[in-house]
Amino acid sequence: LIGAIQAHLLPILSVAFVQGEGGQNVRGVITSSDWMAVTSGRDKYIKLWDLESSRELRSYRGHVGRVKCVATKVRSEYDEEQEDLVRKTYIATGSWDRSCMIWDLDTGEVLHVMGGPTHVNTSPNSEGHANAVTDVSFSPDGSVLCTGSDDETIRLWNVLTG
Repeated sequence: LIGAIQAHLLPILSVAFVQGEGGQNVRGVITSSDWMAVTSGRDKYIKLWDLESSRELRSYRGHVGRVKCVATKVRSEYDEEQEDLVRKTYIATGSWDRSCMIWDLDTGEVLHVMGGPTHVNTSPNSEGHANAVTDVSFSPDGSVLCTGSDDETIRLWNVLTG
């Protein structure tokens, strides 16, 4: 055993590593660790962890149901203000509330909500799943999010537009 963290008050349902970069700024907290992970659980929270220090860096809340699954993806995108490529890390979550969400890891902002209802989106998206979202996965290039559901379907979503 390398280590253990008491991460949530209720059972953890999913864990995903974050492709770390030493010195990364996460909401004003500089982490020197390349060992970060995102967890989700029955308590409806998504949490970002520095695994070297066992420190919680951020807690995300948006789903009204248990957060069943989580995935992360790093993409390089052109920033017009900086006139350069910037590294963006996204978190995707799927919930028993039939929604999936795409978050900006660095700011904690919810970028897109597909399906619903959630705390940040009270009107369900008619294109969303009819039952719990049980799995989320990014395409290799990070441009597409694939979601699977108890409704026996998969859906493909554009990461930048939802």
